[in-house]
Amino acid sequence: MSSKQTMRPLESSLADSLLPSADQAALADLAFGSLSGSARQRQGSEQLSVGRHLAFLPLDALELDLNDPQQRQLGDYELLELIGQGGMGVVYRARQISLDREVAVKLLAAGPWASREFISRFQREAQNAARMQHPNIVTVYEVGTAEDLHFFSMRLVHGRSLAGALHVDGPWGARAAAALMRTIAEAVEYAHRLNVLHLDLKPANVLLDEAGVAHVADFGLARRLDDVLAMEATEVSGTPSYMAPEQGEPGAQPLTPATDIWGLGAILYELVTGQPPFSGGSAQATLVLLREARLPEPRRLRADLPLDLDAIIQKCLARNPTERYASAGALADDLARFIDQREVKARPLSSWQRIGRWMRREPKVAAAALFAVGALVIGLLASTQQWQRAEKNAAISNQRLWESRRQAALRQQQDGNGFQALPGLIANVEEQEHAEGVGAAAIERREIGSILSQGVILIDRMIVPDAMPLASELSPDGRVMALALNDMSVRWFDTETLTERGRVDLAALPTSDGNMLAPRLLRFVDNQRLRVTLDWPDYLANPGNGDTYLIDLERAEVIEPPIAYSDAIFSADGKHALVRTQERTIQTWQVEPWKALSATVSQPANWDLPWLLGRDARFAVAVLGTQFGIELRNPLDLDKASAIAMPDGTTVHALMESNNGAVIAVGDGRGRVSLVDAGTRAVHSLRLPAGSAVKWISFSEDDAWIAIVRADGGAFAFDVATRQPLNAGLMLNDFEPRQVAISHAERLLVAAGSGATSLWRIAESGPIPQEATRLPTSPTRVMRAGTNSMGVSMSKGLLATASMDGEVRLWRLPSAVNLPARAAMQIPGNLYYDGSQVLDVAYDQLRVVSTRGQSSGDWVRLPQPIAFAELVDGGKVIIASAGAALHVLDAKSMRARYPAIELPANPLRLVANPRNANLVLAFAGNGPQGFEEHLIEYDLHSGQRLPTGIVLRGPLRQLELSPDGTRLLASGPPNGSTDVISSHGLNLLGRFSHDPERPVSWACFSADGELWFTARSVDEALAEEADLIRWEPERSVMAERRRLPGVFPIGVFDLQGKPLLVANDRIVLDPGASDEHALMHLTRSQATSVFARSHDGRLVALASGRDVQLYDAESLAPVGPPLRSNLGVGDFPAQLAFSPDDTQLLGRALHGHWLLWPIAADLRDTNEIHRDASLLSPTQQSQHVLALPEKAERDHLRRQAPFAWRGAESRPELPSDRTVEGEPIPRRDPHASSLMLDLTQAYGGAPTTQREMMDSVFTSASQMPWGLVRLAGTDYDLRGSLELRWGDGSGGDQGMFPLRSVGIKVPLMPIAAFHVLMFAPTGAPTAEPYAYANVRVHYRDGSSTLLPIRTGRDVSATDLGLGNVAWVRGDHLRLTGGLRQMLINNPRLLNPHPDRLIDSIDLEASKTQWATPVFFAVTAEPVTSPGNSGMESPNTGNEPPQPTSKEP
Repeated sequence: MSSKQTMRPLESSLADSLLPSADQAALADLAFGSLSGSARQRQGSEQLSVGRHLAFLPLDALELDLNDPQQRQLGDYELLELIGQGGMGVVYRARQISLDREVAVKLLAAGPWASREFISRFQREAQNAARMQHPNIVTVYEVGTAEDLHFFSMRLVHGRSLAGALHVDGPWGARAAAALMRTIAEAVEYAHRLNVLHLDLKPANVLLDEAGVAHVADFGLARRLDDVLAMEATEVSGTPSYMAPEQGEPGAQPLTPATDIWGLGAILYELVTGQPPFSGGSAQATLVLLREARLPEPRRLRADLPLDLDAIIQKCLARNPTERYASAGALADDLARFIDQREVKARPLSSWQRIGRWMRREPKVAAAALFAVGALVIGLLASTQQWQRAEKNAAISNQRLWESRRQAALRQQQDGNGFQALPGLIANVEEQEHAEGVGAAAIERREIGSILSQGVILIDRMIVPDAMPLASELSPDGRVMALALNDMSVRWFDTETLTERGRVDLAALPTSDGNMLAPRLLRFVDNQRLRVTLDWPDYLANPGNGDTYLIDLERAEVIEPPIAYSDAIFSADGKHALVRTQERTIQTWQVEPWKALSATVSQPANWDLPWLLGRDARFAVAVLGTQFGIELRNPLDLDKASAIAMPDGTTVHALMESNNGAVIAVGDGRGRVSLVDAGTRAVHSLRLPAGSAVKWISFSEDDAWIAIVRADGGAFAFDVATRQPLNAGLMLNDFEPRQVAISHAERLLVAAGSGATSLWRIAESGPIPQEATRLPTSPTRVMRAGTNSMGVSMSKGLLATASMDGEVRLWRLPSAVNLPARAAMQIPGNLYYDGSQVLDVAYDQLRVVSTRGQSSGDWVRLPQPIAFAELVDGGKVIIASAGAALHVLDAKSMRARYPAIELPANPLRLVANPRNANLVLAFAGNGPQGFEEHLIEYDLHSGQRLPTGIVLRGPLRQLELSPDGTRLLASGPPNGSTDVISSHGLNLLGRFSHDPERPVSWACFSADGELWFTARSVDEALAEEADLIRWEPERSVMAERRRLPGVFPIGVFDLQGKPLLVANDRIVLDPGASDEHALMHLTRSQATSVFARSHDGRLVALASGRDVQLYDAESLAPVGPPLRSNLGVGDFPAQLAFSPDDTQLLGRALHGHWLLWPIAADLRDTNEIHRDASLLSPTQQSQHVLALPEKAERDHLRRQAPFAWRGAESRPELPSDRTVEGEPIPRRDPHASSLMLDLTQAYGGAPTTQREMMDSVFTSASQMPWGLVRLAGTDYDLRGSLELRWGDGSGGDQGMFPLRSVGIKVPLMPIAAFHVLMFAPTGAPTAEPYAYANVRVHYRDGSSTLLPIRTGRDVSATDLGLGNVAWVRGDHLRLTGGLRQMLINNPRLLNPHPDRLIDSIDLEASKTQWATPVFFAVTAEPVTSPGNSGMESPNTGNEPPQPTSKEP
């Protein structure tokens, strides 16, 4: 055998390998064509396969001398030993060189003399075989020709054939035979769903591995390749002893799945009897028996054969195909029934037979029943009961099987392999709906829908028929997909249609070493130019930039240097190139027009090592000759170089320039990465754990982030500016990644390598990185792919994957769960979602944003920052509060329906009632008994305030509508009450007064109008015991009280009349009842009281940490894995709402993120789902022939992507004159009174600043009002926060927080007092009042005074009886089980010298370690006198808004 083929640098194309020359094919047709029907009759041969091609070599011609290296080599395979032979060819154990794995290679005895018809059938059947992806089907890896020999390779099964086992062991036991045949039948059913028939099922084609597991072999090839039979049903096909009658009578009946049912029955027949159904002295004699003889009944050959199994066999072997099993799946199901000793469909039983079967199955019980006196009636009852128990046991067995598949599906999705879960889930759907009817598989259908919608979506695919794709790439605008192929061509295609737009041939172009090198890497310069890099040694730095060509796609030509060259290194912008020659020289050139920019440098020591040319030729980077570092050269004077060594002298393995050319990233052999400033040459190392070599580095589109992958499977993401990791933990892949891409806008990292891809979502930024989330699905894994076979366009949401088998797939990247829109700062009482739109709020602007891919509306600006913003009336109306005003807009035109409603203050709470178009607002106030909330009602149609209201002790922990919209639930503080109020009129309907030591912690309406409460000790240290209370509000009667030991309650919800309790460590249905049911276990950090029920009542959603878990409302089984979000630290879904059709779940996060999950069930016929699963389930073949996708399939795939790519959108920038820690301080409103002191320069935190809990007492400014606000009767200018800290009393600054802020200017007018808006947390161990903070006043005359802010009088973070309270922040605490909330105080500090003019004030922390004040705003109250009555004077009173009716 010639070795010429093995020396070629590129594998020949598969199509060429399958097609002989035209002369050879013509000669084969002339001399060895298939015989016609008349010729077959004349020949009268005894051989069976009368339709067989005659162009076969003798078998001894295929028995190669494996001691000869040339004969041992067959293309990509090294033949190791002969392991079998038959009439049609021989089988060798072989090693596939490229993948270093053992396979079986079958050589077929038809060489170049094969006819066109033969080859056409050969290809057709190879396509069928390639589709088989089942654990019990022997996988066909590759079909091809080498050295004029046709072959196919397949999985090597270590074991023996079933025929061999029968020969050695003899007949099998009935149950063992049934179990084996069930496995085989399930594999055949899988093939039938793909419209593939085997037509040669026999024991020789079933292989048993070392564990005894069956594998069906020669699937789809046996009928075409072993017997070389014609496709038409007019030819005899199969093995006579196992073929169906319709196979033995050509043309009598069509071949259908029933033909394979006969084959399965024939195998089972031989398994239990030791002989096939029919066997004559020759093939022709056997055919005569098949056509004319009566089937010998199995029980005549084996008397102990169970009647049920005998009936199953005879049903399979019915002469009329319509009398056989309807499908292989039905056969498998009946075999399962036999194994479980249940009634089989092939032999229905009478009641007495059922009793008799039970007696055999349960002999001891039956014996006891027979000895009973008068046992006839009792025995019948007992027998029936036992039969029912058996049926129940079978049902339990099925439930366990279904649950095991669900659990496997959960694990696969959590590992990012969601498509692998589809076959098991589909099997559950079919079995459950067959057993229990339509609707029984709701959980699986919902999970299938999630798998197909929440990860990548296959939107198109194509086959390259004449070459092998090695690399792919997508243009920045996503309109062009480029492919590099092993025939040395580069081709590009329109991504809308996958039609080819152009190609170039690289075969004749020079290379650095003069040898032909395969193209390995594609990189777009822009939408019209493409860089193509040829292969480079893996021990050099990635990517190799040498041997690169620049292609102009519009002209379809290579842009070559004007001089004789060996190769070129192009800059990423395509403007410049380093041109190298065979004389080992290098020179810098300008590209188009070509112009030399530097002198020629001869024989640099690192001439043949990786180089990188920076954008605009600002620098050139080369790996040092030792490979232990890099050197920077001036492209205009390449002789000048400065070396930069890597830490610890490790070799360079990766080299990448940022998009702006400012940073050079260098990865080494120990898994570390250094960032080199291209301007200053400073080197900064990223903090990576020790590991293996860095394989690839990539910068995000804005250069803010950097992504790294290593040979150990690890992926990492860092912030370039801070050099801090973006994720906690390790993004560990189950493959070796060779390529990575990252998007800052999408917070998405994509890693690829070894034919596999993974997608990771980076959590929102915060003071502490969170774990990245691996998306549940990723593109189908292939066995053979180029190292750079992934192409991605993050801005357009497209991903391309290319396999060496010729298939190229185009995928839609998943949109982030976090929508680009943001919610308003404050959270309303209830969340409504119309299924198509949400409001997007950017400080003082808002717009309507479509959630279904439609264009967003225009921005509308309101006079002040927006606190509440909600869509009501089915999405037709917008209500938004901005400052102390309420705006009502038409959602379509974005015009005001009527003038803004002036409010008495900024509303603290808002509840919109969609049923009666009224709105309830709650305002903060301070009364004789402390803090209170004033509820006032407004009519949305007219904008008028209604003459109703009520005052409740606050702060409220809950204010929300009942499901029917008629009542309000208001749950107050420990010393307050839980009230039920009419939603229209605000009349008190019932009151449950709290026990201050054991108050209500959460409440909910039940389906019958009652309420469920949880109560616990006010002391969290003693709160490990809860009360569950059922209360009737109309009679104010406690109907039930359950004591729940060991429970720390978080929330309670009504589920079909039973309480669903969320505790800090578990979720329990009907706790304390005899039939309580635990759903899952939690950690304290996961438990929340955020709950939603679907409109059809079938689903329940519970927020758990930053994720959400769906449950089936009836069975309480989890529906798939948790719905993941990429929220940052301290953030979680605070509200949930289903769309009206229950196909989407909307979440509103604590810090304002909108979250949207698609959750629609897949209600299609399972055949359609199978079709998708067959495309998406991971393939295990290394190379196979694929059918060109039909138009109907491609149209179906294109419809898979429901909306246009959402992508990241630009949002209005916040007007600002100053930033703190990168976050903007809003610009001061020009209408602000000078009495509202300007704290712009004093603020240490912006509205969007987040801090870590261990560092700050005020971690986030969410749920705070901003801008010009009116709180508790005083107007403030509130635009940031100032946290001060004295610390240990040394007087020095404490870390990030100062001791004081000085020089805050005061207007030149007499000042009577200062109103200070502040948060005053304290951990002081004493209840004695003390000075917590100070306002130091500096007068114009040079004197000063100290105004102390004292605990117990002016401020208190938690005690509602102390100090005026202007605002309450508590959503985080109340939704996670806390009883107390964060109180924002507004002490009024009197100026002891109102007659003196004030120059400025200082804000100070007091000299105690317990002082950690947070200041928000200060307003000066002028002296009221005739002398200054004309001065500007904001509202500085403390009168709360008054409702019409007071608290009862």
